[in-house]
Amino acid sequence: PLPVSLLKEVIKNTLLVTLQLSQRMEALLVVLQLMLMVPIALLHLVTGLEKYQLSLIQLILVQFRL
Repeated sequence: PLPVSLLKEVIKNTLLVTLQLSQRMEALLVVLQLMLMVPIALLHLVTGLEKYQLSLIQLILVQFRL
């Protein structure tokens, strides 16, 4: 049988990996959101709204400060 300490270590590592995966999933969702926003942003850039461009950059910075 496995020693209890080893079992605890395995459980802890499993939880850490699970946490990291859920954070990656969140990051992936953010990326998908940004991908949806890009065409809108390009449209706004074409129509020359520089203020929107700045707010988009700010939003991206905020989103990736996970």
